[in-house]
Amino acid sequence: MFLAHNGASSYLIPIYQRRYDWPKENIERLYEDVIAGINSLNDDESVLTFLGTIILVKESEIQDDFTGQSLAVIDGQQRLTTLSLMIASLLHKIWGIKYDINKEPLSDNVKEWLSKEVNESIDGMFACLVGTFSSRSKTGNYNFYPRIIRARQDARGQNAREAVYKSHIASMLHNLSNDIDSDSKLEKLFFEYVSGTVEQDKKSFLGNVKNIEILTDSILDGSHKFLGMPKISDYSRKGFRSLFKHVSKDHDNFNTALSEIEKKGGSVSILALNVLVFTNFLLDRVALTRVEAKNERYAFDIFEALNTTGEPLSAIETFKPRVIQVEEFESSGYEGSESELAFKKIDDYFNDIEDVAGKQTVTREIVISFGLFKTGKKLPKQLSAQRHYLRRRYDECGDQIEDKRRFVQEIASVVDFYREFWSKEIDYGALNGISDAERQLALFCLSFIRDSKTSLAIPILARYRYEAIESSDAKVFVEAIKCLTAFIVLRRGATTGTAGIDTDLRKLMSDGHRLRSDTRPALCSGVGQGNSVPAIADFKDYLKSYLAAPKIEITDKDGWIELVAQQAAYKSSTALCRFMLLTASTSSVEDEQNPGMLKRIRDSALVDLMNLRVWDAAEFATVEHVAPDSKARDWDSAIHSDGFTRHSIGNLTLLPEKENQRVGNKAWLVKRNLYKAFSAQTKDGADEALKELKIKGWDVGPKTKSYIETQESSLSVLKALSKVETWDKEFIERRSKNLAGLVWENIARWLDL
Repeated sequence: MFLAHNGASSYLIPIYQRRYDWPKENIERLYEDVIAGINSLNDDESVLTFLGTIILVKESEIQDDFTGQSLAVIDGQQRLTTLSLMIASLLHKIWGIKYDINKEPLSDNVKEWLSKEVNESIDGMFACLVGTFSSRSKTGNYNFYPRIIRARQDARGQNAREAVYKSHIASMLHNLSNDIDSDSKLEKLFFEYVSGTVEQDKKSFLGNVKNIEILTDSILDGSHKFLGMPKISDYSRKGFRSLFKHVSKDHDNFNTALSEIEKKGGSVSILALNVLVFTNFLLDRVALTRVEAKNERYAFDIFEALNTTGEPLSAIETFKPRVIQVEEFESSGYEGSESELAFKKIDDYFNDIEDVAGKQTVTREIVISFGLFKTGKKLPKQLSAQRHYLRRRYDECGDQIEDKRRFVQEIASVVDFYREFWSKEIDYGALNGISDAERQLALFCLSFIRDSKTSLAIPILARYRYEAIESSDAKVFVEAIKCLTAFIVLRRGATTGTAGIDTDLRKLMSDGHRLRSDTRPALCSGVGQGNSVPAIADFKDYLKSYLAAPKIEITDKDGWIELVAQQAAYKSSTALCRFMLLTASTSSVEDEQNPGMLKRIRDSALVDLMNLRVWDAAEFATVEHVAPDSKARDWDSAIHSDGFTRHSIGNLTLLPEKENQRVGNKAWLVKRNLYKAFSAQTKDGADEALKELKIKGWDVGPKTKSYIETQESSLSVLKALSKVETWDKEFIERRSKNLAGLVWENIARWLDL
């Protein structure tokens, strides 16, 4: 792209084009596309990453001293500029590496080879960022012209009088190229090369430059949360080998060099390899379609024609023609086939989503879930990678049409689960073939999993949902829901946040049991004949193996209670807090011997808060801190002496949203009596609580009083709290342990713990 017209091209951003201000998520998506392409070299040595179309118009006016081809950018300036900045950030990075290679603890041959690769890569990047005038400048600072300039802000030239680079992109490329050409160490940080004089554009441009630098650095050093380079050992594969320019034909020296760098090399040589792979893939394997129109009118016609279809087709939409083709040639036809019936379910769901962008987002999420469902593989969000995955895995099903049909049916089952239990409020009538009590409990758990945003539960539960439908046994699905719920609550309740749990859930799909010595099948369905669904007893064993892992070690009630009491549950997830508070109150009553505590009674429908109606009830809508989040008078200062006590489960309760607003950060004396009024079963009881407050000098105000008098039902979960005389750190810890114990007794049995 940058070396079009025999390397003599330069791109002009017309005056009517908006400034460079690409949203951060667009920049991240471009990086995702490139990194997904790089990682795809593990499976496909010929992979290319396509980044769309650039629409250009040849400039008719010829600028003095510039014999190259100037091209006006009609569409694509944001991508073009971002790619230039990506290359510039890589060039800045590798230029520093160049001077440190000889300091690495490597053999002379390896250092010599690595230096050759680095120098070749530098030449390629340099040529993409700037072109060379046909004659050398006398001053030496104007031998090159930036590949990208902006109209009315910049002008190409071979001297200080003719060359004007006011825009941030042109001035950055000009200054960086001059420093590189001087062949000395760079003194400036990358973002310090932003030196244009157009002040109104500087903030957005500088922000994007810093985002690009952060993304580049974090991907290369492995600190990025989602995007990463392949392992050094992968670079010996043919796809990666082709990115290096100085590799001998027998490849032995190359493999030896990689092995030496991996075993003996320092951070510089390892970083150099990652930069080389990133850079050379970007230069050699990233493609754009260049459309050159003879004038702007035609260019805009092309632009509008290319954009009439809106968002690109989703991975599932582009996969469907392949299914039709197979059914037509390998069976009696697509019409009426099981594949068509499955796609009808899929299409019916997506056709109801009117927002095109929203449809793309949902499709990506569903394909990611299906990747785990089918092969336990973590898929990127990138469309091309998802399209490639569906087509490839479908074709891997072999000659058996039934295996291919099952592949499509499994996609439909993930869509069906997403539609029924994830994308909207759960229907009270969902799940047939079980008792109402079982249904309400299962839907309660599903609502918790959805509201806690544990999306990795989708492929797991969709797998058991599919099995339940196939076997006409809804109880299999219900048991799987309960098992997974218990795992999530026990894991997150003891460790706070999602730290490690996402990895465990992925490994559950790809490997099954945590220990490799366990030969039972993984949870993913597998390609072709695939894996049978693990029995519920096996599923429990799998989940318990992850709970028992080193550094987690959740195996018994007392140990878990101690862990929960030290966790800032509120910071982890309000959905988790709601679940624990409701579960602890189920089959429990006030412990009259220990004010504020609860004690378990026999399972009783009289105290059943573990059902969907309760989860959706306004009465239990919000989680409130009893002792306020921030320090306040009239409260035990020890509550705020650490980072977890005030956020622990023992300092939380449930309230309707309006009551939560009325209670606020009031002193415990006030809160206690308000809790007493809110939980009173009679008007006299509520009046007594308000009267006690007034005697002690507190007036709740007419609005709160009116609300208490007219509330439709009492808030029973507050009754025990209204009996507590002193709310301090010691009580919070005791209450945390009390609630945790009750939660354990209600859910640990789901895993046979």
